[in-house]
Amino acid sequence: MRLLRTTLAPAIFLVCSSTMHAQLAWLPLGPDDANWPSLGDSHYQDIALDGSGNPVVAHLDGANGGLTVVRWNGAAWSVVGTPGISAGYAQYLSLALDAGGNPVVAYRDDANGGKTTVMRWNGAAWSVVALPAFLMEAT
Repeated sequence: MRLLRTTLAPAIFLVCSSTMHAQLAWLPLGPDDANWPSLGDSHYQDIALDGSGNPVVAHLDGANGGLTVVRWNGAAWSVVGTPGISAGYAQYLSLALDAGGNPVVAYRDDANGGKTTVMRWNGAAWSVVALPAFLMEAT
């Protein structure tokens, strides 16, 4: 069995490496200009795909000092609502899309004693789903 592994492993590696270099490459979504999901530091990212397969990203946006959600429309990134929707520093984000494709995000909210806040985009504005800091403290 050991001889078989030694014989096959180099062949598999070469096939995979040549295929990987010939067909796959990571490319940023959007032009190489100011049209990026974040212009500052970005932390605690989470991603979901909409019904068309386009990414929606929630992140702590250093340029705006709070939670920002952006959506890729196939050609450009756009902010969902306004940048920096959280009351303060947001950590440990969790993003989901509802049945209508609208983002719902939960996060540890430093402005509310480190407890969880959940916000929902209704297509026109962000709103808090329940009172901020309604859940137990994050550990």
